[in-house]
Amino acid sequence: MCQSFAVELLLKFFLAIDHPAAATTDDLAKAGVKLKCHRYSELFDELSLASRTKIAAAYGTLANTQVDTAGFRQVLVEQGDDPFVYWRYVYESTGVSHFDKRRFDMVTDALGKAAEVERKIGAV
Repeated sequence: MCQSFAVELLLKFFLAIDHPAAATTDDLAKAGVKLKCHRYSELFDELSLASRTKIAAAYGTLANTQVDTAGFRQVLVEQGDDPFVYWRYVYESTGVSHFDKRRFDMVTDALGKAAEVERKIGAV
């Protein structure tokens, strides 16, 4: 559950840096940014093309394959798209679901590596 929340926060980090004039969450909301969303694909769709491309490239490097933004978005959907909500309420779940932990680790790592690059750029 914590890792799924971390992915959501990393996606929201990119939403924030895509709007450098926004100093507060209210500013982001005024810019039309949906911060109350939990679906990875929706958050990813809100990112600038530059951010989506950087994230997809980082994932491709980790997965050792070419991945474009649509391909990375599909990975997010295949991971459950909103695992934070799912895992938060797993006790209400019926049926069986499968989760690819290795792939999810690569998603998390790709977002982290792309965020690290952005932090270094911002520190200059």
